[in-house]
Amino acid sequence: MNELERTSIRHTCRAFRLRRTLASATLTSLVAILGAGLVGVAPASAWSSRSAERVLRTCVNHERAIHGLPKLRFSKALRSAARSHARSMARGGYFSHTDRSGGSAYQRVARRTDRYRRGVGENIAAGRWTMKRTCREWMRSPGHRAIILDPSFEYSGAGVIRGGRYGRYMVLNVGDSR
Repeated sequence: MNELERTSIRHTCRAFRLRRTLASATLTSLVAILGAGLVGVAPASAWSSRSAERVLRTCVNHERAIHGLPKLRFSKALRSAARSHARSMARGGYFSHTDRSGGSAYQRVARRTDRYRRGVGENIAAGRWTMKRTCREWMRSPGHRAIILDPSFEYSGAGVIRGGRYGRYMVLNVGDSR
């Protein structure tokens, strides 16, 4: 190997180290910016949960439309109660309409708002199903189907959380404010 080849290899190695250092610094800066909340980008897991919740609500509204019922309008309070219950089940290792403190869906929603005093319904599911399959399975179950197709319900909120024993927990809360 002559001097020119050795010099070329050294320059190639330096260029590679420099690119790697710059890439590492860029990635570190990007992580710091995202972590500091300076860019309006949600973490991947939060974004996928929101997207899954939207798909679940859309599927439920599609089923209602097929049966001539109006769409359920979105409710932040119902979503908050649904997310909280899904998170509680995932962290607590249980699957039930009753939470660890003995509270019902109605009580969980009532802690967030007094708007739905007339009625609250809840469907829950756990497992690695897609949101569309979850909706299909609810429609096959007479009790879950009755909640989805109840004409007195006007609002809905969904919570989808990954984790726990079953991998994913889905909760749909519906409410009647009349």
